[in-house]
Amino acid sequence: KIRDIELSLCDTQPACLNGARKEFISARGLDNLMMSFVCTKSLIDSCEGKSLSEEPQVRLVALFDNEEVGSVSQQGASSNIMTRVLQRIHGEDIKLFDAAMRKSFLVSADMAHAVHPNYMSKHEANHRPMIHKGLVVKHNGNQRYATNR
Repeated sequence: KIRDIELSLCDTQPACLNGARKEFISARGLDNLMMSFVCTKSLIDSCEGKSLSEEPQVRLVALFDNEEVGSVSQQGASSNIMTRVLQRIHGEDIKLFDAAMRKSFLVSADMAHAVHPNYMSKHEANHRPMIHKGLVVKHNGNQRYATNR
């Protein structure tokens, strides 16, 4: 007699190019992979040609697992792991840590879906993310993004 079952599926299809001119990349987890790459490359590029031995600031990129479904997991973005790591980097003085956090610049990077031409009415007229038209600034009323400025 079966009492319970759990089934987890994983997309095993490789990434591919599609579109009339092969201008689109289709891949599982593309937003997470792209933001991880961009953030890590930016961190590396920010250090080029400079000696970090006298750098007073902490440069940090945090890449979390379990983005959508596990943000509140033990290692997710909504857990206390990031605060604990930063406190350990900064030291024991909580007042200095709090001051450093107030002076910090936090960004939650993600990709956005462009408006589908068949469903343009689902978006506000002045807030329609378009392909190749620049950055999209996303806001969540429940403050689910880390960006603070």
